[in-house]
Amino acid sequence: MQTAREIAYEEGRKALETPKGLSTFLRQGKVSVISNQASGRADYLMAFAVRFVRRENSKNALLDAPGVHHLTQGERKACAILHDILCADAGSILDIMSDHPRVAETAYGLFKFRDMDDMARELLDDTCQARLNDPFGSPLAGSVIIMRAFVQNEAAGRRADAGPQTIETTDPTFLAWQEKAPDPDLWHQMLNELNYDIPGNVALLHWVVRQPSCDRATAAALFLMLFGQHMVGMPSLAVKERFPGSLVFEICDRATKQGFARSELSLASVGFANDQRPLLNEMRRLYEERADMAKDCIPVPVALFERPVAGRAPSSSYYAHSESFVTLSA
Repeated sequence: MQTAREIAYEEGRKALETPKGLSTFLRQGKVSVISNQASGRADYLMAFAVRFVRRENSKNALLDAPGVHHLTQGERKACAILHDILCADAGSILDIMSDHPRVAETAYGLFKFRDMDDMARELLDDTCQARLNDPFGSPLAGSVIIMRAFVQNEAAGRRADAGPQTIETTDPTFLAWQEKAPDPDLWHQMLNELNYDIPGNVALLHWVVRQPSCDRATAAALFLMLFGQHMVGMPSLAVKERFPGSLVFEICDRATKQGFARSELSLASVGFANDQRPLLNEMRRLYEERADMAKDCIPVPVALFERPVAGRAPSSSYYAHSESFVTLSA
């Protein structure tokens, strides 16, 4: 006997199917839309997320969503979370977020916007693709990001066996582990989670920006989080005496000298606009006003912001949470 969740998935999968002849109607200006199912929820989001990620991974744009009994373990876990979000109230969404910190922000966004207007079946993939770098407010993109997280974890799964299940960033073995198995995507994700008042985390951030594989988006996000723009043009000796100036100096120094060759991630994934060129122009103006040519001053980190930092969201088998903890995704 099927569970309520399985029934909801199958109903959503049927609603997602394109009726025969729909493409002809589209050419005639008639669009078939997906309505909330009999449940009153957008249950089709579960099947859509499975279908989108399978199409993405297989490069086959014609794949249909599989039946509920053909879902993988990772897909089943993601669908369970999506179903819980679609059924949640203001109290239970907090429990969902607490139970799944890696996708907590996305889960809240999906909860808040899950009742958005109907959408044309034929336009779902394109609409979702356009919002994946900025998923807040898009149920389609939110559902796919949650699905990706568990499908990728399932695929990567046992590659992470050599690493710890849980570790604190302040544990000396954390850096030893990361030196052996660098994870730049984890470093980027942890920016919004670390407590910067913990000295061990400050030391870790300094270590991160020195790594050859540190992403440009990670350095750019750190610069913005530490309000580095307010330090541009100031004397370096005074700025780098203490944190956060010491880290801002290090970021700007590397950006000016050798730069950050890896550029795969986005600023939007940690809450900033990908295009920071207006800020870059403002920093150039500030530097001209402040800088004393007779002294070594904090340079404008042109290499960080001269073009949009518009990559992807971080993807790792691990996630950071609770100020200093890193945990294997489950």
